[in-house]
Amino acid sequence: MPTTASADASPSQAFSAQSADACPHGLTQGTLSWVVDQSWHAVVYVNGTLSDQPESASSGSFACAEDGYESDASFTIYDGANAVTTAHEQVDNGVVGFGFPLRGGIDVRSGSVVSETLVIQICRSPVNSQIKAPTYCGKAVTYYPTYVTG
Repeated sequence: MPTTASADASPSQAFSAQSADACPHGLTQGTLSWVVDQSWHAVVYVNGTLSDQPESASSGSFACAEDGYESDASFTIYDGANAVTTAHEQVDNGVVGFGFPLRGGIDVRSGSVVSETLVIQICRSPVNSQIKAPTYCGKAVTYYPTYVTG
């Protein structure tokens, strides 16, 4: 059973998720640090970047040119099938850095914390709402808590 830990004592876990594009238009990556807060709930510190970049400038490929879509990364803690908390980051044709904590909903002393997961997914939507193009999402990537006992 984990005891209270600090954010500095938690091991970092790398994360990455991308859009479903042939070109790397939407990509988020960074680190996750899991801790147990003073109320015995799991907290994950998410630090990273989200990029939405047409690759035409570097590759010269028309297929990877500006496509009129922005990237939205969602970070959701689930308890089984139930969403507990969600954070979003968005960017269009650029890179944004972020860092935030997400708190889980289970008291880890209950022993059921193993059902909590963090799911990260990139979705892409048209920038201009008058364009009738569909929103689409890349594969959701699931991460499981890791803790340091202290």
